[in-house]
Amino acid sequence: MSCCGNKRAAFVQQPTAGGGRSLTRVTPKMWSDWHFENTGEPAVTLHGAVTGKHYHWAHKGDVQAVDYRDAGPLGQYQAVLKRVR
Repeated sequence: MSCCGNKRAAFVQQPTAGGGRSLTRVTPKMWSDWHFENTGEPAVTLHGAVTGKHYHWAHKGDVQAVDYRDAGPLGQYQAVLKRVR
């Protein structure tokens, strides 16, 4: 008898537009989020390259949590974003 290796637990049922349900794979995060502070004057909005999440810093001093998988490419914005915590 074989075991599923907890593969079923890696899926979650999500409702669909037609009222049915579909299975979506849930990938667990290995590390916690990184926090970035807006050090520039204008608002900053970025799109996460890996997760597809949208991140928005409304003003100077605003701190947002960023998924660690999206944090790497944010280095190119070091003129306006600084990692904190």
